[in-house]
Amino acid sequence: IECDGYEKRNLPLVFICETNDITKHALFIAQWSSNLMVFTNNKECLSQKNEKILLANRIKVNRKQIKAIENVGGKMSGIRLIDNSFIDRTEGFVKPVTIVNWSSQMGLDIIFNHSGMIDCDSFGRTSVPGIYVAGDINHFCQKRLITAAGNGAFIANVINSDLIDEYVQY
Repeated sequence: IECDGYEKRNLPLVFICETNDITKHALFIAQWSSNLMVFTNNKECLSQKNEKILLANRIKVNRKQIKAIENVGGKMSGIRLIDNSFIDRTEGFVKPVTIVNWSSQMGLDIIFNHSGMIDCDSFGRTSVPGIYVAGDINHFCQKRLITAAGNGAFIANVINSDLIDEYVQY
């Protein structure tokens, strides 16, 4: 949102989000445009209280299931809902849902946090010594390419330092 919000300022925008932090993100996007429509895609991610907050800030809410994001010539033209109604919007944002693809068959007793992410400290260390998480799987990292890459570089330095510390006598 921070990356291209400015370029989309004052345009009619759509925000598709299926997580319970939808209100916070919608209010953030609404700083760029006074014409924002939020879609929950028929998920129970928006409380009545938070819907009232959005409506009080002139943010439209659509709870219907999305059939398709349609395009013309490779550019978004709007949202087609399951009832075949069409919402004309050419710009917007989608908040992806991160799903950790972790196999318990690896024999590692990794602990997960309440969000379903692998639990780790701020240095990427997990509950299993020698196992680290970096990038967008690290819950301390924002889910953006640039911050995930930066977090990966940071965690690589932590791993290197931890490996050296195993051999150095202080």
